[in-house]
Amino acid sequence: MIGDFRLRLKEIHFTHPMWKEKIIPALAELADQLKGMQQVFTLLQKELELLKDTSIFSKIMNHLLEVQTLEMRFNGAAQFLSQFITGGYDTTRVRWVEGYRGNLALMEAALDVSVFCHEHLFTPLDSAVLCSATLSVANEFTYAKERLGLKDEETSEHLYTSPFDYATRSLFLVPTDLPFPHEPNYLAQQIFTMERAIEMSQGSAFILFTSYDMLLNCYKALSSGALAQKYPLLKQGDLPRHLLLEEFKRRKGSVLFATDSFWEGVDVPGEALRCVIISKLPFPVPSDPIYEAHAEALTKEGKDPFFDYAIPQAVIKFKQGFGRLLRSKSDRGCILCLDPRIIKKNYGKFFIDSLPPSATCFAPREKVLSAMSHFYASTSV
Repeated sequence: MIGDFRLRLKEIHFTHPMWKEKIIPALAELADQLKGMQQVFTLLQKELELLKDTSIFSKIMNHLLEVQTLEMRFNGAAQFLSQFITGGYDTTRVRWVEGYRGNLALMEAALDVSVFCHEHLFTPLDSAVLCSATLSVANEFTYAKERLGLKDEETSEHLYTSPFDYATRSLFLVPTDLPFPHEPNYLAQQIFTMERAIEMSQGSAFILFTSYDMLLNCYKALSSGALAQKYPLLKQGDLPRHLLLEEFKRRKGSVLFATDSFWEGVDVPGEALRCVIISKLPFPVPSDPIYEAHAEALTKEGKDPFFDYAIPQAVIKFKQGFGRLLRSKSDRGCILCLDPRIIKKNYGKFFIDSLPPSATCFAPREKVLSAMSHFYASTSV
């Protein structure tokens, strides 16, 4: 079985003899087969539509919709595959292959969407209003404007404070004596601190990770100890996302180990969630195909990929994770970041300056845990 991986297709791949001699013919044949399947579903759709005026049409309506959907999917897949193998290396796009649980997927994305957004989205409009809790980085909109093709446009910008009382309803904590991610004993100290923090919040916690491997290591350690006897421990991947969230809300004191999509778009108001633990600053992985391509492009422009791309990306995702906690005015809780680089590295200010004005505790672990205990004891629902 093929292991999980992400392989970016570079110029060397497109110029290799195997690409023209074996890969392109194989993918072209697959594209033809997909087109053939699309034609089958097109004919089937036409046959079913002939029954429109009959008494059984109401019974086959759902089947007709399924056929139409399949026809569109096969057509889209065939077009994508044909486009994927057409032409050689293109510096304006990034193409890669993903392997996941024995499956292969071909992926493609434009490296810079700013021109497309400017021409096709904003230029036809007289005006547009863009609203988001994560558009700004360190209270500035420069990064978002550049990415959306608006850096040279006249814009009116304003930052609105949150309707939630972060200053009294939340506490942002960073244990300053934890090791950096690359240092010895990092994993053991993460696990120990997570366990202590969950005890302080009495469960009802999200633990957000930047990698699934780290998630599995922490879950394995904590689910085999005494903590699992007190609180239900849930892991991303065990259930579909919506069912996992329902289970988290239903079971009192649950702890959810999650990554990727759970950093954003998750709404759990009330006492079901009163602690968010962020294991690590969410910097892009340097080997990620999209990051790697952006880094190369920025370097050619004389820019710093870390400061001009990695930091803004990480800050936006960190803000999204931070925002999982307070979802109503009566919510309360702690956000615990277990990555001391946010305090000890000069780029940490970009993260902190981008957050709502919460009460903070940046101190050695024991003081942080004591502050958490006092916060929960002194606040109410």
